[in-house]
Amino acid sequence: MRVSWIATVWIVLAAALHAQTLASQGSADLNVQLRSATGSNRFQVGEVIPLEMLFSSTSKGRYLAPCLPFRESNFGFPMCRFTNVWSFAVTPMDGAVDLTKIGFGVRTGGGSTFEVPNPDLTTEPAKYNYTLNKRYRFDRPGSYTVRFTMTVGLDDPVNQATGGLRELNSPQRGVTVSRDMELQIVAADPEWQKRVESEGADAHAKPIPLVTDPPTAERLSYESKTEALCVLGTPEAARILARAFLHGVFEAQRCLEVTPSGKAAAEELKRQLIASDTRVNSVELNFVAQYLNQQYGDPNKQNGWIDSTNEVLDSLIAALPQKEETARLASLLTVVQNPPRAQDGGGTRPLPLPASVIALVAENFDLIPYERQQWLMRGGWPQVRSPLMLPVVRKKAEAPDELALVRWLELDPSAATPFIRAEIGRPMPRFSAYGLRLPDATLPDLEEQMAKNFVALSGEFALAYEASLLHRYATAKVLPTVLPFVDGKLPDWSCQVKVPISAYLLKVAPREAEARIRRGMPQIRDGRCNEYLSAIGRLQASQVLEKLALEQIHARTIMTRDSADYLRRYGTLPSKQNLWNELVHWRKTMEADHEGPSSEHYGDFHELIMSYAGAVGWTLTSDDATRLSALLGEDASNGVACTFSCGATLATPPGPQRYYIYGRPIRDWTMPPMQFLNSPERLTYSVNQYGCEGLKALKQKLVQFPTGSTFTFAYEFTAEYRDEILEISQFLISHGYKVDNNWHWDFLDPLVLSTH
Repeated sequence: MRVSWIATVWIVLAAALHAQTLASQGSADLNVQLRSATGSNRFQVGEVIPLEMLFSSTSKGRYLAPCLPFRESNFGFPMCRFTNVWSFAVTPMDGAVDLTKIGFGVRTGGGSTFEVPNPDLTTEPAKYNYTLNKRYRFDRPGSYTVRFTMTVGLDDPVNQATGGLRELNSPQRGVTVSRDMELQIVAADPEWQKRVESEGADAHAKPIPLVTDPPTAERLSYESKTEALCVLGTPEAARILARAFLHGVFEAQRCLEVTPSGKAAAEELKRQLIASDTRVNSVELNFVAQYLNQQYGDPNKQNGWIDSTNEVLDSLIAALPQKEETARLASLLTVVQNPPRAQDGGGTRPLPLPASVIALVAENFDLIPYERQQWLMRGGWPQVRSPLMLPVVRKKAEAPDELALVRWLELDPSAATPFIRAEIGRPMPRFSAYGLRLPDATLPDLEEQMAKNFVALSGEFALAYEASLLHRYATAKVLPTVLPFVDGKLPDWSCQVKVPISAYLLKVAPREAEARIRRGMPQIRDGRCNEYLSAIGRLQASQVLEKLALEQIHARTIMTRDSADYLRRYGTLPSKQNLWNELVHWRKTMEADHEGPSSEHYGDFHELIMSYAGAVGWTLTSDDATRLSALLGEDASNGVACTFSCGATLATPPGPQRYYIYGRPIRDWTMPPMQFLNSPERLTYSVNQYGCEGLKALKQKLVQFPTGSTFTFAYEFTAEYRDEILEISQFLISHGYKVDNNWHWDFLDPLVLSTH
């Protein structure tokens, strides 16, 4: 049985809070031993200290064996009948260091839940191993007492529930036991230290042996030597670990965080960062910056990591020309992904990259992997946008590359425009309207050529590209040329052609468009055409599409979800009541047909709910929200609200309120498969349950909220989206709303203060 990770967390907390010590019942039949796994309690400073814990019982079926007691992985959530609470303590602490209180904190994890068997303890001891150095470091010789404490679960009815599914208020029952052992820590032998350093360096210099079950001798030897180096703590060990980390051994990070030789590690990290063969990735860059700030930064300075990161970047940037080709390319991309930053109110903003870095990007562009080239043209473009990139974008555009053409037009419109006009007139198009985006609303001198080109084409990509150009630039003048061709070929085309040509027809001849769009509707479920009406709407929203969407919903066709999505994105206020009527109709029909959550129509019904509750074209009044709750039930209605904030209301109350605008970067993998549908914007937006695919939709939504309301910018807005933030703020203020500069952005202060 699986439960959510939230339930897992609560169960662990419940175990910790409610575990009972049953000393009154006695535990003479429970035997727990704590001992050294080496057979000796004498260890050198910096030596690995392996411990063994043995559990047994003379009472059959009374105690549960510990369930993964020393598991420290953050991946996955084990479900045990009893969660063992355990700890180690060392006295005296003078000369010892608690490693749980230093380092960079617990790393996040994930994964699914999994059940773990909990057998009973028997007279045969169950043995568990743990390395004390994971919790404590001993820096000075001396005598230390180690105390191990654990609560062992009773195998009684209270703990019978499996998979962790017990009442949270029901305490688990267990016996808490403690055992002590004495450790003698002595001064380290220099020859032994050198041997550990040499063996550790040798292990890190070779390829890491694969993890197998059972582990190979090579893997066990590697783990033994690298763990010994990790614990050793000498300056040379720290330097070896620093070199290993910056050459791909991520596990060395844990060791660097807790080494007593942090200064030696920091100096080596600085040396290795600029070494000619070191390929620096983002994880390594950020760790080095954080580490140097920890070692040398001013603890009283807020956000000192910004200065530390910028210093590290300066060093790396200066070293780029001297790095070997592979290391230079990898490190160069890391710099572009992590530009220097400046404090901007409560956040940060990226600073312009030095011209030398952009010049290196341009010089090495052909050597960069294609996926990273595309990223530089899209998400990474703000960092490298510069005339220095002109030779690159022009060459790539002529190749052809559509994204590069967009960037060429940005950088040099006077040179790119003639090229674009020539491309628009090409008999075989190489670009869609996404790349051939002139500011002209129409191109009278080219539209006849576009129409002739279109009717002469046969390939789907070429037809789709040309159809997108017709939609963007052509008028009804060329309809007599285009329409007969559409009528003869429409049934054979895929959606990538139907969508842009339908948008053209809607734009210039809505009456003629309706019949053609009906003919083009998918007749079967087709993963290549999940969006039809909503895709056309991206290009040309229309009352025709709104009418067709409502018809499809009423008839419960395969296009119901697409139709609901169209109404959510582009539906107008008159459709609000119509969509509500359909919700009521669907609910009654499904109840009459006894259709439950597993029915094929239930997903469609859910999309209708989300369309009605989250439409860009309208808001819900308190009466609307009450009706929806009555129709769906309170739990289901609350679930809809939970899509943006659990416990919130779906209604927009009258009178000024506070609202939060969320902005999320458009990622490459979220873009539609049809290139001509791509947005030129950087962000999508949401306010409450309303998702807006661009600034136009956001502005349409904002004016539906009560005048005088205050809007706050929430995640993932940062100062790098300055232009969007200013445009939204100016729009709000001009329409009688207030803007809260909660991030204390310097660029927004003058605008906000001018309204008070």
